[in-house]
Amino acid sequence: MAIVRCASCLLVSALAGVVACMSAAQAHGSFGLVISLNPSSGLPANYFKLRVRAGQDVTAGQIVLTNRTARRMRIVLDPVDAQTTSTLGSAYLLPGTRVHGSTRWIRLARRSVTLGPGREAAVTVDVSVSRSAKPGDYLAGISIEVPQQRSTSSRPARRVSIASTERFAIGLEASLPGARHPLILFTGARAAREPAGLSFLLLAHNPGNVILQGVHGWARITSSPGDHRPVIARARIGPGTFVTNTAIAFPVSAPHQTPSQGAVYNIIAVMRYRGGVAWLRTSVSFGHRAALAQQHYGGPAAPRPARWWLWPLIVAIAFAVCIGALLLLARRRRPLNKSSTLELLERALRAAREHGEPVSITLLVPASQTLTTRKIAAAIRPRLRRADRAGDLGPDGLLIVSGDMGARAAEALRADLHEFLARQPRLSDEAITITSATAEQPTNATELLAHIIPRPAAMSA
Repeated sequence: MAIVRCASCLLVSALAGVVACMSAAQAHGSFGLVISLNPSSGLPANYFKLRVRAGQDVTAGQIVLTNRTARRMRIVLDPVDAQTTSTLGSAYLLPGTRVHGSTRWIRLARRSVTLGPGREAAVTVDVSVSRSAKPGDYLAGISIEVPQQRSTSSRPARRVSIASTERFAIGLEASLPGARHPLILFTGARAAREPAGLSFLLLAHNPGNVILQGVHGWARITSSPGDHRPVIARARIGPGTFVTNTAIAFPVSAPHQTPSQGAVYNIIAVMRYRGGVAWLRTSVSFGHRAALAQQHYGGPAAPRPARWWLWPLIVAIAFAVCIGALLLLARRRRPLNKSSTLELLERALRAAREHGEPVSITLLVPASQTLTTRKIAAAIRPRLRRADRAGDLGPDGLLIVSGDMGARAAEALRADLHEFLARQPRLSDEAITITSATAEQPTNATELLAHIIPRPAAMSA
């Protein structure tokens, strides 16, 4: 959860990776970038640690960036998810990956900073906690990257160009008051053949609401056949850190084993943590895919599996896919009934509250009773996104529910539908009123529909 530095280099003519990590209250990069923190608490630290409440907006502090070089430097900042490494430790994903959970709470004053030689800049870090956040400890990260520093080899004949990227990661831990439920669960295990030999992966996750530190334990692998069941591998687990809402695949190596396909192994493992103990007692088999990998790495040939069942399986899958596609197509072409439409809107609003995203609705009301909402839905389907859903509100018209759509996009959709319907030969003479509304703050279906349906009675299921 400290400042972590990682540097990597890419050679155009050959690929090489160099990774170095360090933790300190102040990080010094090989590219001349110096990073320090000014937490809002005023106490010196190498990561941000906050006590917050659901729905609260707070300032975590500032990230101070200093360019100690004689050239201009561009720096990119991004919120990134935290994860637990397979051998128990906190780490952070690369920038550009999709963010989840508490990472969505992070607000950076700037995502990109350009510093002149010897110049310094401070980036404020704010945290906007979701209103639906539950008690517990949450960990996220802030990636700081100095991208693509290029240089040329001193040997012109080789014409080697080097592109280097230096990354730092700063942890941000947010704690919400309330009951704590520490929990680790083993979810299974599997055997895999890797270049170094046979390896067993013990699968576990932390579904509790506590960032668990000092997690430790052991694992023992035995061969299943025979009375004595000789131990083929042992491993110590931890001590280490297990971040909330993350999973690991802890490796246990048995490099001297060359199993036959179908060999069975028994696994016993335990993880102890403050608040409980997790046990794993299971067996795994060395399957065909692992046997093929072993063959690829120079082991014995894997037996060829019988494939008489393959064609019936392919036919059954193809038939199921066709039936599913037809049912899905029929469902998408037919608008939902009124009660299902209201349920759909409520679900979309709940999802928007959890992820901090807007929801827009568009209402099409025909003036003529002869023009049904089903005909309108069939006509406008090509103009909608795949995620948009249409629902029939009876006399109140056809409702389009669009998740993750802001007010500007909703207005553009309304204008597009108006122009599109005016060009349709069968619908150009029909009067169709189109209105839209957007929920960018938490609300419910009744309140949102009131913006486009003036009669409250029309909103009851």
